[in-house]
This record gives sequence, structure tokens and C-alpha cells, in this order.
Amino acid sequence: MKLSFVPPVTAAIVVAVLVFSSGAAPTVEAASPERRANAAFAPPVPPPPLVVGRARMLHPATHCDVPTFAAGGPGIPYFVVDGVPQVGQPFRVQWTTKPTVPAPPPAWPALLFVSFHRVSIPLAAIGASGCILEAAPDFVMVPHAGSILTQDGGRVYLDWTPGIAVVGLEFYSQLLVQVPNTNAAGFLLSPVLHTQVGSP
Repeated sequence: MKLSFVPPVTAAIVVAVLVFSSGAAPTVEAASPERRANAAFAPPVPPPPLVVGRARMLHPATHCDVPTFAAGGPGIPYFVVDGVPQVGQPFRVQWTTKPTVPAPPPAWPALLFVSFHRVSIPLAAIGASGCILEAAPDFVMVPHAGSILTQDGGRVYLDWTPGIAVVGLEFYSQLLVQVPNTNAAGFLLSPVLHTQVGSP
């Protein structure tokens, strides 16, 4: 009698063919009544909490001292907000280098400081009397064409549409404007902007 070797994989296939050709159906274990009841009464997954978007000016203890003889007239940089920082919605902030009306504000160089925490650092020691840094320069944005931060003369624009990944994000931003002959430091700071990104 001659014996032949059948590989294990081939043997398994042969057994499966014999089982199904004989009419035997594979058995499937039914879920128990207790398991079905637990599935039916499983608590639903709660939706994520709703986050309200907001953008607001936080007033410092003091503003930068600006002499009346400073070029462009007295006053510090300021901003206005258009829209609500909310996922999928366009949001704009417009800063001006000087609140001069009706004349256009001077086109002085500007930087935007962005931070995830608020600080309070008086800058009188470096020649910026009255100025308080409230947004630590964790990130420094320079206005340039094609980015979300641009500058047109004496106006600086932040144009941003938040994505779903930043829901609940909070940050602080403050504009630094290089102003000649205004103080020993040569710059002024705007009030700080507090932003929180809201749910869609």
C-alpha cells in the first residue's frame, strides 16, 4: 500500500469541500438574550461639548505712552473684528497702526505676536513707557502677500477660516508697530486680542 503526503493547507481545503458537499452547514453561535438586551440598552455616545467662538479685546492696566508730537498724531494701534472665530466660517481682524481719521494710518512695519497664554510684562525698562506685553512671542507672524496675515499701508489684516481640528483652541495676539521717534524703544503695542475657536 502506497502512502502519499498531503500538505496541511491542501488537507484543510479537501475537508471543507467534503463538509459542504455533504450538505452540512457551518454553525453560527447565536447571541444570547442577555447579550442582545445589553446591546439594546447601551447608553448612546454623547456628542462633543459645544464650544462658543469669541474674540474680544482685553484691556491692559496701562496703554503705551504716546507723545502728542509723534508722527501721525497721538494714539496707539487698535483693531476691529469682523465675524466670529468658528469652524468653517471666515474670520477677519483688522489692525491699524494709528487711529488717525480721516487721514490714512502710516504704513509702519508691524509684527504680530501669538501665544497660548497671557502674560503681563511692563516694557518701560527698555524704553516703551506704559506698554505692557500681554501676548508672549511664542509665534511671530510677519505680514506678507499670500499668507493669512497681510498688510496694506497702515492696515494689517488677519484672514482665517478655522478648521475642525482647532475647535476650542484659545490664543492671544498683540500687534507690535515700529514707530519712529515715539519713545526710546521705537515701537508701540496694541491691546491684546483673546480668541477662542467655536464649534461648527
